Amino acid sequence: REFFELLTSLSAGFRERSESVRQLLASPQTSYYLIASASNPHRSNIDDFLGALREREMNVVGFILNRHQQTPALPDTLQDLPAPAPPPGYPEPQWQTYWATVLDLMQQRVDTHQGEQQAAQELSRSTHMPVWLVPEHQEGISSVRGLLAMAHHLPPLALPFDQSN
Repeated sequence: REFFELLTSLSAGFRERSESVRQLLASPQTSYYLIASASNPHRSNIDDFLGALREREMNVVGFILNRHQQTPALPDTLQDLPAPAPPPGYPEPQWQTYWATVLDLMQQRVDTHQGEQQAAQELSRSTHMPVWLVPEHQEGISSVRGLLAMAHHLPPLALPFDQSN
């Protein structure tokens, strides 16, 4: 009998704490940023998750789209970039093939960058919420130093992408 009394009081404590946690999570002082892939934010069911959080009256304040592809400064048309001279002894036909491949890879990067920006604009427009594009870090983020390096891309230090251009 004593065991069941203890179990009952323990259960009441769980319910009490559970309600306190629910109130904290739904508090207007608690804010949420939803994080998704920059390449296709809707693939991660972000719309469903946003709906579920709104249904529970959670304060979602924006989106962070992760691993955004940055592009180097390039001319408007990559094909206008002149091929550098081949290295000594490198056959010209192979060099031209190599250069065409380099241009194709650069164009893919530009296309990815533009697609991610369009996805961010669409997400912001459809949800009426700000979006931050966070660049991909080649080394990954595996330390506090790496996290600190990301801070200037995140709120509150950074403006949403559509306000920073």
